[in-house]
Amino acid sequence: MKKNVFIVLSLVFVMSSCNSTNEDLFMSTPAPVPVEDVTDIQVGLNQLNNSYAKNVVETRSFWGFLRKLGVCLADAAGFIFGGGVDGASKVSELADKYLPGNSDKSVSNEFGMISKDGHIDDGGEQRKQAVFKDCPLSGLKTNEVGYIHNKSILNRFSEGNMFTSTYILREQSIDGFLTPANYSEYEELMPEDKLYASQEFSMQTVNDILEPIQNDNDISVHDYVTLLTRKTSDDNIQKQLKITGQVLEGLQYVDDNDTTYITKAREIIENSKSSKEMKEKLLDAISIANASAKLWVTNEPKK
Repeated sequence: MKKNVFIVLSLVFVMSSCNSTNEDLFMSTPAPVPVEDVTDIQVGLNQLNNSYAKNVVETRSFWGFLRKLGVCLADAAGFIFGGGVDGASKVSELADKYLPGNSDKSVSNEFGMISKDGHIDDGGEQRKQAVFKDCPLSGLKTNEVGYIHNKSILNRFSEGNMFTSTYILREQSIDGFLTPANYSEYEELMPEDKLYASQEFSMQTVNDILEPIQNDNDISVHDYVTLLTRKTSDDNIQKQLKITGQVLEGLQYVDDNDTTYITKAREIIENSKSSKEMKEKLLDAISIANASAKLWVTNEPKK
């Protein structure tokens, strides 16, 4: 009798343990991230871009005006892949080095720009104009990621801390690549997860983003998007890259002082059926893309 009771209790214990284990497994399995439907955004941006392209063709030489903004996708991709503003700005500095004729755009000290007392000499100011556009912060709000992206790069340039053309990625660690201390002053303006890189952001991520532009420094926005989407199996990240690419393709039709295009693009995203989280990610990504287009001096496109 005692033996039977022992067996019964043992079975109860085993079944209880199995149930407990199953429950633990169930609780520890993250819920799948829903795949977003962004068709309405893509359709809206296509219509917007077509209207701007038509206007350019009708009013001026198309190839003489079209801006080459493929490099700006690198900045936005740095943010989309989890780099925050910190990672996006560092990717931006390196991507700019791969543009035709830009390999000598190194740090301000190398230009002879910054003296020991911080004085900017005339030659340095000329070099600054060769690197950055005249009004890289115009039209940007101080509480948007694009503004902080541009401001931090300008600050690094003035301090002589920008990456040089001799920076070798394979020799760097992610801790040496990122500079989170430079962004603490902006914590009152936005959440920390927008400023700082996630744990998943690595030097491999940086290499994946820069590889297409290293292989083809005249790459188009469309081709760059295609190659970047192959670097991830995350459907929502792929969609963020594609939509950001659409916005950059539209920005190619307008000059730096135009704010109507980006305003309309934002309205399309804000009025879409996408989730609040997706809308916010997209708005941040195109903020950085738009800011990058205002920042770097790029060569005229081939005619």
